[in-house]
Amino acid sequence: MRIAVCDDHASDLERISYYVSRFVAENLLEAEIECFSKAEQMLLKYRKNPYDLLLLDIYMNGQSGVEAAEALRKAGSGCEIIFITNSLDHALDGYRLKAMEYLVKPVSWEEAEQALRRCCSRFADSSRYIEIKCGKEIKRLRLCSILWVEVFGHQSVFHTSSGELTTRTSLDEIEAMLGASRFSGAAEAI
Repeated sequence: MRIAVCDDHASDLERISYYVSRFVAENLLEAEIECFSKAEQMLLKYRKNPYDLLLLDIYMNGQSGVEAAEALRKAGSGCEIIFITNSLDHALDGYRLKAMEYLVKPVSWEEAEQALRRCCSRFADSSRYIEIKCGKEIKRLRLCSILWVEVFGHQSVFHTSSGELTTRTSLDEIEAMLGASRFSGAAEAI
């Protein structure tokens, strides 16, 4: 999961990024967190490698958090947004831009944790992974990237959103790694 925190006040940026880091650590999530003091900087990075979750201050020098969110929504972005601001004046903008949360400063740890929990429940599978052995290498494979798996005896081909990985793994081992609730078997070939 990729997370961006954007606030032009250094103390608020530090506090919110600490809350995000703490939440990620306490919930054993795999996440990359980046901090920005300007919305323009965040948008440039976003265009190269999109974020899953944005925590945006609304009142910033230069482009506001609302303007940044509008640009992302116009471009078709479905990322989750948490607005963090000093005022309720833009609550309707938050609703219009499909923000998941709208927090008023000063934000407490409890408020941040609750907001992050609601947002991150959507990403529960995106940070979970399995490890498979491909030749002499161990590869981490995100569960959400697996499209399907073909098994031929003890050889398996994992078809993922970024390509194929071949490993010597049996069907029973794959079922154990993926969990019964995620596994949907197909009929054997004739």
